[in-house]
Amino acid sequence: MAREIATIKQAIIDAKNADVNLNALTSTSQTAIWNLWAYIVAVAIYTMEVLWDTFRADLETLAAESIPGTIRWYFRQAFNFQYGDTLTWDGDRFSYAVVDTDKQIIKRVAVSDVSGQVRIKVAKETSGVPVKLASAELSAFQSYMGQIKFAGTNLSIISYDPDLLNVGLTIYYDPLLLATAGSLITDSAVFPVEDAVNDYLAAIEFGGIFNVINMIDAIQVAAGVADLELGTIEGKAAGASAFTTITHEYEATAGYMTVDTFTITYTANV
Repeated sequence: MAREIATIKQAIIDAKNADVNLNALTSTSQTAIWNLWAYIVAVAIYTMEVLWDTFRADLETLAAESIPGTIRWYFRQAFNFQYGDTLTWDGDRFSYAVVDTDKQIIKRVAVSDVSGQVRIKVAKETSGVPVKLASAELSAFQSYMGQIKFAGTNLSIISYDPDLLNVGLTIYYDPLLLATAGSLITDSAVFPVEDAVNDYLAAIEFGGIFNVINMIDAIQVAAGVADLELGTIEGKAAGASAFTTITHEYEATAGYMTVDTFTITYTANV
């Protein structure tokens, strides 16, 4: 890890002080020639150490992604899938004869090892929003992963509609900024609280965790929000029969989620 410039410079000064041949360099001025050179050399060394750190990180990432069978390897291979193309055997592995990024429809991936099973959640995108694969696309992707996987590996491949979220809140709002229904007074089409929740959900990494406190933090900085009371927060997988109350965190079965219902009571903070 790269040392701070001050740390490097101090090491140079300590070395200078230990050399009797440099005893004449006693000026404490920051503009003393010897002091300026010590700083210049320290910056140069610091820059080199930062470059070494970056190079090492790149090598570690490359190594992790290059080792077949690892979670990172499966993650990378999912993005390489080309819908409509067949794999060819090149002597020691399957690959595509021609790489065509236009056919690489997988845009969101989450891979985890769950009780000895490699679980792969995937989605494509429409206008930047994750969308489940169509039946034919999912079948092709399953076939692709089945060919490139390590023998004996149990894969669970998921591509579902988003999990659904119900959000219940009481919002104490600034009546100078918000109307009684929660929209901006200056633009009735904008609902800052709902937008804050939707933006928070969109910012969660695919396969990540919904956190109630983080959602509250996002709402509290929305325009016109003075305070809030949390109501019932519920989530469920698409197709599930019932919602589950969320008190702290929720992991979406599909890897992503969207709001099904907002139940918000707006109370003027006066």
